[in-house]
Amino acid sequence: MKRTSGQLAVVVGTVVAVLSSTAAAQAATSGPVVLPGCAGSSASDVNNRGVIVGVSCGQAVRWDTKGRYTAIDTSGSEAVSINDRGTVAGLVNASSGSARAVRWERDGRRVVLPVPPGTLQSLARAINNSGSVVGVLDVEPPGLPRQRSKPVRWAADGTMSELEVSPVNDYTVIADVNDSGAVVGVSATSAAGETATLWDPQGRLTHLPPLVEGRASGAYGINDAGTVVGFAMAADGAWHAVKWDRHQRITDLGSPPPWNGSVAQAINNRGQVVGLAATTTGRYHAVAWGRRGGITDLGVLSGDYGTTAAINDFGLVVGAAQTDDFANHAVYWRLR
Repeated sequence: MKRTSGQLAVVVGTVVAVLSSTAAAQAATSGPVVLPGCAGSSASDVNNRGVIVGVSCGQAVRWDTKGRYTAIDTSGSEAVSINDRGTVAGLVNASSGSARAVRWERDGRRVVLPVPPGTLQSLARAINNSGSVVGVLDVEPPGLPRQRSKPVRWAADGTMSELEVSPVNDYTVIADVNDSGAVVGVSATSAAGETATLWDPQGRLTHLPPLVEGRASGAYGINDAGTVVGFAMAADGAWHAVKWDRHQRITDLGSPPPWNGSVAQAINNRGQVVGLAATTTGRYHAVAWGRRGGITDLGVLSGDYGTTAAINDFGLVVGAAQTDDFANHAVYWRLR
């Protein structure tokens, strides 16, 4: 499974690669299928039981295996991640207007995750099967005129611990956690820009290698084997979907014509990768990469935009797609 960091902008460039028709056929799909709910909805995660979570009508919601949806919490909330036990992580908006990281138990009980004094807001981004939640705190250190973010982990009992950051870190994006407790995301500094980052289960930081030294990269998904997916900027300035193996060796998944750039957003334990790619006409489509290469368009609705957010181990992919009235709808696809 994978929990995304939300809608991503793709830098358009020209990429030359070879499309493997055999691998593409392995990623043949059905969908997108619209999930019930309000316009402006999106699906953010799916567990291995086929239960989907996301947001609709400004509320954290859950869709069951028959597509029926129920509100998890009141308005001003968002469900971002669900584990196989049915525990959900997300956020609610406090009366002050700031967000607070929360966990919803299977019985619907809301648990507000603790934060230290001075925290402006807290954001939960992913939960694993042990109940560990990862996310960020937005804080304002003394003497600094602007807000910074701090990566953290909440254990199943709610105990919070900080993940390592570099001394010059400006902000951090947390995207995913696997069942071993390894975390991925993005670290950013004003000097080096955005860098794909991996934290081990003890919270120690490693910057993953880019395609081109000095160019931006980001990590958005990790599976239980330790394979990481995300993007890295190529020499021509285009964003390329990439994956790093457990030895941190990078592979360019590529954006063969008619694609002009891509981002990998999720990987399951079978090694199937899904994400987002830009067309030469400026549209953005949900896509999948075969286990041996090749890229497949998952299809969109009547609009120009579709994006994946997560994939479970049975090939159920969730995300959002736009209709021609520019409304986003929670959708799913099935890889066959």
